[in-house]
This record gives sequence, C-alpha cells and structure tokens, in this order.
Amino acid sequence: MPQSSTFGPKDEETIETAMFIGYDWVTAVTYEAGHGWTVIFRSDMEDNILADGYLRSEDLHDEHPIQQGMDAMQAAASEDDE
Repeated sequence: MPQSSTFGPKDEETIETAMFIGYDWVTAVTYEAGHGWTVIFRSDMEDNILADGYLRSEDLHDEHPIQQGMDAMQAAASEDDE
C-alpha cells in the first residue's frame, strides 16, 4: 500500500510511506530524502493477521495491526502536509 505526498515547490522533497504485511507482523515505514527509512509502526502480534490469506477491510478494527499501520502512515502524511 504505498502512499506518497510531495512538498511545495520551495522544499521539493518527497516523502514515501509503505506498509509491509507478513503472516504475523505488520511494519509501516516512511522515507525522507536525505534521511532514509524510519519505522513508524511495528506490530508485536503473534496471531495470524491474514486469517485466510486475504486482506478484507471489513475484518479490520481500531486495534488491528494493519489498521494501526494505516493510521500511522496517514499521520505521517498529515504531518508532512502541514
């Protein structure tokens, strides 16, 4: 689920955010030119995140690691827009 936003012409920097989803983990990262990658969310869940191998949005809830990762990515993008 890559997501990106671009600063105004004065700054000309691009911030990229991405989420990596494994069998029992989720990691969301952001990339800033000149600074590299930073982890903005990491789950410690031991249960199967993708119960049947498919991501279904109706299965997500506020405490779900994928939802928390998406929230972290949205927060990072919102901070960059300010």
